[in-house]
Amino acid sequence: MESRQSSRGSGGSTGAQLWYGSEDDSRRCGPVLHRCRTRCGDGDQACGHQACGRHRPRVCRPPPRAANGCADAYVDHRRCNRGLRSGFLGQAGSGCICLVNRAKRVDVSRIDGVAVRVLLVSPAFHGYARAMAMALGAIGHEVSVHLYDRPVDMRSRVGMRLLHRPPEGGQAVWARAELTVRAIGALRSIRPEAVLVVKGDQFGSDWWEALSESGVPHVTWFYDELRRMRYSAEQLSVVGPIATYSACDVRTLAASGITVTHVPLGFDALADVVDRSHEGISFVGARYPGREATLRRLVAAGVTVKAFGRGWSRRPLDIIRSGQFRHPGVASGPQLDRSESYGLMKASAATLNLHGDQDGFTMRTFEAPGVGAVHICDRQDVAMHYEIGAETLVFSTEEELAEICHRVLADPVWAGSIRERGRKRTLAEHTLVHRMRTLETLWA
Repeated sequence: MESRQSSRGSGGSTGAQLWYGSEDDSRRCGPVLHRCRTRCGDGDQACGHQACGRHRPRVCRPPPRAANGCADAYVDHRRCNRGLRSGFLGQAGSGCICLVNRAKRVDVSRIDGVAVRVLLVSPAFHGYARAMAMALGAIGHEVSVHLYDRPVDMRSRVGMRLLHRPPEGGQAVWARAELTVRAIGALRSIRPEAVLVVKGDQFGSDWWEALSESGVPHVTWFYDELRRMRYSAEQLSVVGPIATYSACDVRTLAASGITVTHVPLGFDALADVVDRSHEGISFVGARYPGREATLRRLVAAGVTVKAFGRGWSRRPLDIIRSGQFRHPGVASGPQLDRSESYGLMKASAATLNLHGDQDGFTMRTFEAPGVGAVHICDRQDVAMHYEIGAETLVFSTEEELAEICHRVLADPVWAGSIRERGRKRTLAEHTLVHRMRTLETLWA
């Protein structure tokens, strides 16, 4: 039986709100009062919760410190279908409110004492856009999210796929122009006081011109290497200030005279964790030949290991969608959502982090120790973030990896100390809230 629990700590209320919806919905469906699951002293409707008529609340409790004395709680409505289709998750104050969150709180100290209206412009990125928005909300900002790569129809879906497959044809050019126009529309509609662009290399020059002309402070954060993105040297000179997870790209950009800051990825400490059971070593991620070979050798060395992800899964639909018809040669499971993967890593004897062709550190580098897992990494330079041997484990050869796995399985007390110290360091220094605090100093 799986259960869902929060990985976050308690803290004072920030008063921040996240609003998901669209202006189009606010014109089409008037707000209606709905009944609260928890009765308030002045009656169910005294809380004044509102939602558009098409939405049934998944959770509905009184807002914190309401006038009628309701206890702290949160409202979490189902996402607005029209908002998701349009790729525009609209602005605060719209009639269609799909998410108001006040329960996900952390202790914060405002850098300048001022909360601002932030527009987060991001790819969908496995749900991390929402995690970033929650982190910004946790430090007091009012956040609107625009998912620029979410297709609105079949034509745009095809175009988005073609954008990632050079050479770029007419359909891809059309898709780039469309997503640029939509992003400009969100900028002009929301009228933010600050903009955080995540990656953003699919935008045409019109977007950057509109952002510059708006005069709104902004920062662009890269979670990928420059060599994998479509930025020209001219574009890089106008998208800044730039933050990147790649220390190598920091040196490259700085040498070109571009303002750049190293901001690694981080752990979503505000996410829920779905408890799971798993006794062996786990790997969660995409299936690449190098990773498959490493896991096969672990199995040959007598290590119990299981890989999770669509490319590893033997479910018929996953096989068709991934095109991975050959068995991976190791035990495998399906793709997990982030909350499930967090629970799996936490329950595993240890979890593997195999980077491959990357010079920045993946989210997994911080997520694994963040949830209290024994994190086994393939890079010695992780020492810039964690103490090797005390907070995280590192291997250089596959023989060394097998030895580490055998010791983890044989010595749970030692492994437990790695879990505890890694989690403590992560929560102190490496959460997405920490990263958002750094980014807000760049747009200030």
